[in-house]
Amino acid sequence: MSVISLNAYRSYFDDERGLSDLGSYYASWFVGASRFPDNQWVVEDKTGQQIIRFDVAVAPNELLTDNEDLCYAVKLSAYLARAITHDRKTGGLLSGASQYKYVNNIINHVRWLRLQGVNHLSSVNDGVFAFFRDSIANPLYVRLNLEDRLREKLDELQGIPACLEQYKVFRSRVGHVEFNNNKLSEALGVSDRLLGSAGSPMVVMLTNFRQHNGFYIKNSIKDRYAGGSVKETAETSSQDSIRKELTSISKLYRQCQIFKDLFPVSQRIPEDYFQKNNINPQKISKNMGRAGERTRDIPQPIFFELMDRAIRWVVDYAEPLLELDSQALAQYEEYVSQVGRGGKEVHKVHYASKKMRFWLSKQLEWLDGHPGSPYPISGFTKDTSAKKFESVLPAEQIQNGHALRAQGLTYQEIGERLGVSKATAHNLITKGVAVSGASLNKCLYHLLPTACLLVIYCFTARRQFEVESLQAGCCVDTPNGPVIRMYSAKVYQEHEYFPVTKLVAKAVRVLEALTEPVRNGESQSLLTFPALGGGEINYWSSGKVNEFAEYVGVPDNEGTPWQFSEHQFRRFFAMMFFYKFESGDLATLSWHLRHTDFEMTAKYITDKDFRRAFEEIKAERIVSFAQSAANARTEALCGNMQKELGDFFSSFDAVSESRAEKMIGKVEEIGYILNFVPDGACFGQTPTLLERSKCLMDDAVQTSSACRGSCVGCPNLLGFETGISAEDVGLVLDPASSPMLKAFADRQGAHNV
Repeated sequence: MSVISLNAYRSYFDDERGLSDLGSYYASWFVGASRFPDNQWVVEDKTGQQIIRFDVAVAPNELLTDNEDLCYAVKLSAYLARAITHDRKTGGLLSGASQYKYVNNIINHVRWLRLQGVNHLSSVNDGVFAFFRDSIANPLYVRLNLEDRLREKLDELQGIPACLEQYKVFRSRVGHVEFNNNKLSEALGVSDRLLGSAGSPMVVMLTNFRQHNGFYIKNSIKDRYAGGSVKETAETSSQDSIRKELTSISKLYRQCQIFKDLFPVSQRIPEDYFQKNNINPQKISKNMGRAGERTRDIPQPIFFELMDRAIRWVVDYAEPLLELDSQALAQYEEYVSQVGRGGKEVHKVHYASKKMRFWLSKQLEWLDGHPGSPYPISGFTKDTSAKKFESVLPAEQIQNGHALRAQGLTYQEIGERLGVSKATAHNLITKGVAVSGASLNKCLYHLLPTACLLVIYCFTARRQFEVESLQAGCCVDTPNGPVIRMYSAKVYQEHEYFPVTKLVAKAVRVLEALTEPVRNGESQSLLTFPALGGGEINYWSSGKVNEFAEYVGVPDNEGTPWQFSEHQFRRFFAMMFFYKFESGDLATLSWHLRHTDFEMTAKYITDKDFRRAFEEIKAERIVSFAQSAANARTEALCGNMQKELGDFFSSFDAVSESRAEKMIGKVEEIGYILNFVPDGACFGQTPTLLERSKCLMDDAVQTSSACRGSCVGCPNLLGFETGISAEDVGLVLDPASSPMLKAFADRQGAHNV
């Protein structure tokens, strides 16, 4: 047996007096007592905290911390990547979240190297790197040969019952025997998250294995994967995932050259193989990765319907739900106490939950018929399914049972008539009718927060990370209206105040009310909620918007869910601008954003993604005008542009499936520029139409001085017979609070008298 640890041989043979002792440094982004030598870092930035673990499996039954030099090298790379923020070329990271993802990518690279028999980074050579480069298009689980290794491990456990027993975990609180997924992932040398990747063959194999051996499986997992078969071929990794992974790994290779003396000798990668082979992560990802399909944009009527429902939840339904929350908790405790001291806890919960279903079905009846309302609420903590209910108690039997009961028959007599037991007859009568619906828990802590976030996303046009890092107290009332303190993640890397509408302020207040019971001095997050059944719920946005849309009755995308993204939310913002307010000028946009000067508005319109959304919506709006001009619905439109746009629309193939896309492309090619004036839509700034504008002066169209009637007869006007509706302007915002819009509304009022 070796007297010294070979993993730590550098401590005995290397002269390290010239090395910096990073372990003695305390980075500003470490939280509390976290230090460099720790095997678990708690790091933070201005938006929150992240936990980075180094005591993770990198090979079968071997942790990263078992190899001191390798663990030190990974920590050093993570430390340097975060510390050197002034130079992106050396691997600078700007946030705790990006540092967390960086470490995961590096550890996954170490796992791949270990699978190839490379135990130290210094052993990487041209052949190893070439193999890595050629395999990067495959998903991580394919590169780690995880499917075959998992199958072998499960076959091994199946054949040795004593080993399988070691993987059983009994949850006494719920009475379930679960499979120890963490133990299995360590045995395979991977993360448990990779084993549970949605849609992967490992999930199918594990689900079938659990079911075969009697382990507990969540219904959602069982319904989706149980009995399924494994795909024969894996899908190529996306361009984004390849680019992000290669970017992280290339930083490690570069660091080993720039800071060579800081790394242990055994972990010094000999060369920067990325630079040597002219490997650019951006280019190689485009050449080898799977291009993402263009998400179908959500049509304006559907998005408006969704936002109408979300606003109703925030404005009309939030307060009744919050009041019902406290009433329901008191009623639930009363039902639990009725069981008596001798009852088991599980029986008390079951009894109270059954009683609560009936009690809740009678609440909020005044909301019946309101669009997308939470009525009826079908349970306390669990949702109900009519399909599942009727599989146990058929609807016909329930109906017959109620009819016999109305005739005065006893449960015994009803059972004899229907051919069931007395107990079943009792259930037929007392369990009510089959309904599908959401529980109070789901309404309060899933649907209502989603509605609030939809409002915040769409009326601030901020990014997901910025919105989901909001803290209690972020919205403040000022003499000029409410402002919200949000993190600017892309450019400014700091918190800033943004003017918002009262609707956004209302949504924030609802989130504050929902999270108040679980907020404390350590966390003021607006996305951690109390659960009615006990514990806490950390809101996870994935799939929640589609869940909300389905609940409130918004149509899906021809049988498939819509893809909601930051870009779609910016599109809604642009829709409000062009469809509702009919005012496509900078001044109105600045007011709509509650900006005090145009410089603040420039932060939005100079953003590449936001500008793209605006250009798309503007093109779509022009196409919609063209369609109206060409169809029979022309009584509301007039002027020279009516005929031109009608001819433009009619020039496209009427049966083409891509007609709209072609028209939008043509609009962009022609360069139509749309602005709104009191008389309608002005196309005067379009380069090819500029010279014929009635108000042309000094080679510029004078849209800023346009008033009602001043543009009549202009060849570039698409006139609105009724003008622009002041009521439309006031749909979401109050014109009285804006001198500009107030004057406009006054002009409209005078015109309509």
